[in-house]
Amino acid sequence: MDVLYLSPHLDDAALSCGGLIHQQARAGLSVGVLTVFAGSAQTDVRSPFARALETRWGAQGDAIAMRRQEDREALAVLGAEPIHWAYEDAIYRLHTRTGEPVYPNRDAIFGGISRHDPVKARALASEIRRFWRDAGRPKVYAMLAAGYHVDHQVVQAAVLRLVARDGLAVAWYEDYPYAEDQEAVRQAVAQSPLGALQPQIVRLAEEDLAAKCDAIARYRSQIPIFWQDEADMRRHVRDHALRMGGGFPAEQYWVRASAGDS
Repeated sequence: MDVLYLSPHLDDAALSCGGLIHQQARAGLSVGVLTVFAGSAQTDVRSPFARALETRWGAQGDAIAMRRQEDREALAVLGAEPIHWAYEDAIYRLHTRTGEPVYPNRDAIFGGISRHDPVKARALASEIRRFWRDAGRPKVYAMLAAGYHVDHQVVQAAVLRLVARDGLAVAWYEDYPYAEDQEAVRQAVAQSPLGALQPQIVRLAEEDLAAKCDAIARYRSQIPIFWQDEADMRRHVRDHALRMGGGFPAEQYWVRASAGDS
């Protein structure tokens, strides 16, 4: 594997980096997308918030199995390999003692990491380290955690352990669609424990942007979460790409000031 994208959910890498993923695959690189929270719920316990989300996704039966299939279809468009880990999404994770949902509502999902969260950054970091080494030490892209979704925070905390312990060089991507709020991106950059980060613009060919939009359209369950419909999604994604490139389509990444190009 030449390049590895770490994606908290079954859509984050495509939403945020779909253009570059397609560009890299088109250039002949082997690209993997590792989705951490891709496991089906292990119990029938649901908060009203989780049940409402599943309804909006249009889920019949196993909602995450449905989303894994969407991810396989989307990454096939981009030319990347899907890797699905079995950790449960935050909406399904339960307090190990009480059995109650750890993140029962939207405020909790976009709050801090709960001390009762059964997923621990230390253990997750060890698993990512093993996978990365076994995959041949590919170049890594991880999320800035703009928007502060708790699953993004958990994965980022694990990656930061690898940066500190192993000197892992990471290019940080802007979590889309939260990145449409550039103030959220600025806050994430300013609060990064990595010190000074510098932006790097990756210019996209029209075919890369088109493939990104086509891939995102495969996440049918997520279209009504973020947009009015598919056409609205395509407008938003294109407009954001043009803003990033100052008139030409682009994606923006961040690296440590002393690091090389992304």
